[in-house]
Amino acid sequence: MGTIMRRLIVLLLLSIISLPLLARTYYYTAHMQRPHGVVDFKVWVDGQKARYETASSTDPALPAGVVVITLDGGKTINLIPSSKDRILRGTAEEFLAANRMRVAKVGVTIQNVTNHALPAQVADSILGYPTLMYEFDIAFDLVQNGKSDHVTVRQRFWVAAALPSPNPMLRMVTNNSVGVPELDRILDANQLLMQGMPMRRDVVITLDGQTLKSTLQVGVFYPNTSVDLKLFDIPATLPVVSLTPGPLAK
Repeated sequence: MGTIMRRLIVLLLLSIISLPLLARTYYYTAHMQRPHGVVDFKVWVDGQKARYETASSTDPALPAGVVVITLDGGKTINLIPSSKDRILRGTAEEFLAANRMRVAKVGVTIQNVTNHALPAQVADSILGYPTLMYEFDIAFDLVQNGKSDHVTVRQRFWVAAALPSPNPMLRMVTNNSVGVPELDRILDANQLLMQGMPMRRDVVITLDGQTLKSTLQVGVFYPNTSVDLKLFDIPATLPVVSLTPGPLAK
């Protein structure tokens, strides 16, 4: 399995809970078990401001200390890597475009895409919130350098309708895109079918005879809580690297 194929899998598995864009404050944590480690996240939201960080991690692909801050509802994104030596700044569209450029550069395409969305089912409560379970089964052929591999992706979401609806506020991290337009459109369409806050997400991916699994679940959710506004301060001493013309695409 080539590098870009592994990257595609990682990006799919990185599709975690999106952030609501509502005029309210809250804090939540999430725990994610990935094929190569365990990652814990913390998220703070105050109206148009949000901060996301990896609090701890045993997965080298998503190290502890990564911070993402937006002050305008996700229009402008500030990514501070774990090295804390710079700030990558760009719009959500620029991050997505950079990702697509990187995938296109290695000549990856997909063919024979299918998407099957099952009807939502009443499921168990999580943290006291009743949930509906949504299941999406996606399949496609991944083509690179004349070689084709069949990929299947099964996603299950447990969604609390009583909590705010998700949106792409921090899309480049709470990623619902993989850089392949045909697949991104399916992921976006599936997301729109869910009404409420995803409290748990399970993913099973098969590729090259391998099975990769990922599980993410919200640990705590505190709505209408007090948020320290200093959390949204962007370090003034770090150099800012603009995404234009796209350093992430290299």
